[in-house]
Amino acid sequence: MNKPQVFFKTNEAAMVWEHEVTGQLSDGAWENARPLDHWKFWCDATVAVDKNLATPCFRSNGNYCSKRNYDFLSLLKYDVVKARIETLIKLARSKYAPIADILAEYVTSEYYTEKPEDIWFFKPIDVDAKGIEYFENQKAEVISSMKTYMNRAYLFYSAKSIDEDKLWDLLLEAKIKEEQAKAEARAQKAAALRKSCEEYGITLETFKQVAAEINSIQIEKDASKKALTEIKEMTNTRLA
Repeated sequence: MNKPQVFFKTNEAAMVWEHEVTGQLSDGAWENARPLDHWKFWCDATVAVDKNLATPCFRSNGNYCSKRNYDFLSLLKYDVVKARIETLIKLARSKYAPIADILAEYVTSEYYTEKPEDIWFFKPIDVDAKGIEYFENQKAEVISSMKTYMNRAYLFYSAKSIDEDKLWDLLLEAKIKEEQAKAEARAQKAAALRKSCEEYGITLETFKQVAAEINSIQIEKDASKKALTEIKEMTNTRLA
C-alpha cells in the first residue's frame, strides 16, 4: 500500500507542517488525542508543493485517516511555538530551504544557534574507539542488562563446553562490534550532512551567521496564521 500524500500550495506551509506540526501531532499538543494512533496517518504522509493547486489537500491512498479536526491555529497561543513557526517560514523563503532537513532543528532552537559547537554532525566521531567508550561510560548498566541474556545463553553454550568467561568475552565482543557499526553509520551520515552544508558555504564557524541571516528575513505579521490555515485546509480536503 502506498503512503498517504499531502499537498500544499506554498513552501511555507509545507515547511511548518514537516518541521513543527507533525511533531505536535505525535509528541506535542495532540499526543494524547483520541484515537491514540491518529498521528500515524499524517506523520507517514509524503509531502509535495504545487503552487497551481486550487486548494491544499490530501490523498489517503487506501490508508485509514482516523482524525482530521485539529485546531492548528491554537498553536499560536504559545510564544515559543509561534517563534519556531515564524523561523521556519523564514527558512522556507531563504536560499537554504533545500537543506531544511539539516537546518530546521537548529535555526529554531536558541540553544543551538547560541552554541553551534554542540551540533553533532560537526563533531569528530572516532569509530574505532566507540565500542570501548560505550563500556567506559555505561559499563554498569550494560553489564546489568546483559546478565540475563548471558545466563540464558550459558545454558545453551555450556552443552558445547564453552566456559562462562569465554561466553562473557563473546558477548562483550559482539556488543562492541554493534556499537562500532552504529558509530560507522553515524559517521557516514555526519559526513553527508557536512558535505551538504559545505555546498552552501556553511561551516561550524559560520553557523551562527547563517542562523542570524535566516532570522533576519522579514515576514508578514499574519504569515504564521496563513501557513496554519493552509494546513487546516489540507486536512479538510480529501482527494478521491
